[in-house]
Amino acid sequence: TPMLAVSGVPHEQVSRLVARTSQELGLGAGLAVVIVNSPRACVVAGPPNALVVLGEHIAKVSAADSQGGQARVPFSKRKWAADTAFLRVSAPFHSSLLAAACPQIEADAARLGFALEASDLGFAVNSTKDGSDLRALAAGTLVPTLVALQTTEAVAWPAAVAELHGATHVLDFGPGGKGLGSAAKFTA
Repeated sequence: TPMLAVSGVPHEQVSRLVARTSQELGLGAGLAVVIVNSPRACVVAGPPNALVVLGEHIAKVSAADSQGGQARVPFSKRKWAADTAFLRVSAPFHSSLLAAACPQIEADAARLGFALEASDLGFAVNSTKDGSDLRALAAGTLVPTLVALQTTEAVAWPAAVAELHGATHVLDFGPGGKGLGSAAKFTA
């Protein structure tokens, strides 16, 4: 699949490995960290074959690759206990690889008569990019913003949930177990 979940490694380190893998394979912007669930959990989107190579790079810097465990290694010198898993998705969501789909989705929404204004929102709907309240956006349809948040905009759950002061309920429409759940545990 075109998305790989990585846990146990700081997302900054995953970003460096993504850059290395992209350069090695000559991909340019075809591989990217697209979801940050917590400081040590993220998702990378890109061509499946590139994600396999990235997974190999992650395995090389992971504790799973070391012999004999790390019991006698000082904490500051231990390798990360990385875990990777391909997500069961049909497209590389939240990545530039879906940029061409945005105009088509927006055209379909217009053809079907779907329109949503910021003033139509009766409760806070926070951006998954930065946690901002979509009700505060300028007048006009929210459709392009919503389409971008699902297709091309990266997700930063820690930032998104940081703005939930006093919230009693949160709805996450993700695939389950990989999104807000882990971010909520981190911020709780």
